[in-house]
Amino acid sequence: MNSTDPPDQSSPLAAPDDSAAPGERLPAPILGAADSADDRLQRLSLLYEVGRQLASLVRLDELLSGIVVAAAEVMQARASSLMLVEPDGKHLTFEVAFGEKGPQLKGIRLPIDDTSIAGRVAGHGQPEIVNDVRENPFFSGAVDRTTEFVTRSILAVPVRGRGGVIGVVEVLNKISGETFSDDDVSLLTALAGSAAVAIENARLYEETRRRAAELAEMLDELQRTYSATMHALSVALDTRDHSTQGHSQRVRHYTLALAQAMGIDNREQLEVIHYGALLHDVGKIGVPDAILHKPGKLTDSERLEMSKHPEIGYQMLKDIEFLRKAMPIVRYHHERWDGQGYPHRIAGEAIPIEARLFAVADVLDALTSERPYKSALSYEQAAAVIVADRGTHFDPRVVDAFLAIPPAEWQRLRDLVAAGDPATAEAAPV
Repeated sequence: MNSTDPPDQSSPLAAPDDSAAPGERLPAPILGAADSADDRLQRLSLLYEVGRQLASLVRLDELLSGIVVAAAEVMQARASSLMLVEPDGKHLTFEVAFGEKGPQLKGIRLPIDDTSIAGRVAGHGQPEIVNDVRENPFFSGAVDRTTEFVTRSILAVPVRGRGGVIGVVEVLNKISGETFSDDDVSLLTALAGSAAVAIENARLYEETRRRAAELAEMLDELQRTYSATMHALSVALDTRDHSTQGHSQRVRHYTLALAQAMGIDNREQLEVIHYGALLHDVGKIGVPDAILHKPGKLTDSERLEMSKHPEIGYQMLKDIEFLRKAMPIVRYHHERWDGQGYPHRIAGEAIPIEARLFAVADVLDALTSERPYKSALSYEQAAAVIVADRGTHFDPRVVDAFLAIPPAEWQRLRDLVAAGDPATAEAAPV
C-alpha cells in the first residue's frame, strides 16, 4: 500500500467512527487517549500503560478483547485480530478481532503453514510486514472473502509464551495510509510479549478456578457419600435393636436443637454432633444379642458388658479418618457431670460439650420412647427427671438450654423423624 492511497473507509472491521482518534474510540479502562500517536515517545508510554492494564485482567475473554483493542490503538490501525494456536499445534483459531464486524472472524481456523501470513508467522516464529498484500504470494485473501474486508497491508507478530508460540497478533491498514515500519514491528512485538504473559496468567487463573470448582464438587460428593454412609450405619444400628427404631435420628435433631439454644454455630462442633449422634451406639455391635435384646433388667455382669460399648465404638472409629468426628460423643456420651458415669468417670468441663449436650438428648429420647420393659413418659415427666439430675448427671447450662426450648418443638422434631422426612438424612451442617 502506498502512502498516497486513501484510507479504507469501507472497512467492516473498523470502528464505527474512523475519523476519531483511536484513543477516543477505545474503552478508557484499557487505554488512555493518544493525542499524538505518531510520536514515538508517546507510543512507548502508551505501550507501557497497555501492558500494565493488560496484566490486571484475569478473565481470558476480557483480556483477549483488550489485546486487539490495544494493538489497534498503539499501531493506529483500522483493524486488528488475535489468533491462538490450537492444542493440536497445527492450526490457528481467530479468537477476537477489533472492528464493527469482528465477531464474524471468531472461530475461523487457519493451518500453521505457508498458505497464510499468520500461518507463516506462527510456524516460523518471526514477524512479517506486508505493505502490499497484492504482491505477497502468501496472502490468500480467504478471510477477506469471508468478511468482505479489504486488506491492503498487514503487520503480524508471534505471541510467544514460555513453551513457544501460542498465537499471532495482526494489525491491518494504518489509518494514516502509511506503511508499517521496523519501529512498528518493535512496538507490536513488545505488546505481544506483554499479551503472552497476560494470556498465560489468565489461562492459569481460569485453570485454577476450574480445578477448584471440580475439587469442590468432588468434596461435596465425598461429603454426600460420608453422610449416606453415616445414615446407613445408624439405620443398621437402630434396626438391630427394634426397640430403638429411629433413636439415632431423633437424638441427632435433639442435640442440634440444644446446640442452637446454647448459641453454638461452629461448623466443626456441629459436625461432631451430626456424626456423633448418628453413630453414638456403634460400639453395641460388640455387645452380644442376648444382652442387647434382653427384655428385663440386666444383671451386674451384663451391665458391665453393656458399659463397654462406648470404648468399643471408639476403638472401631479411631483409625477411620472421616469417622473421627464422631468420637467425642461415641466415647463420652455416658459420662456424667458429677464423674459417676462410664467408662472413664470424667467429670464437668472435662467432658466434651458435644457429649454433654448429647447426654440430655439421649435421656430425653429414652424416657419418652416405649421399650419392652417400660412405657413412654410424657414430656413433662421426662423434663422433671432431667431437671432433678441438673448438676449431677447433666451440665446445668445444658439443662437450662433444654428448658428454654418449648415442648412443642421437641414434639415437632420427634414427628419429623416418625414421618420419615428427608431432612432426617441430610448432610452434615455447613
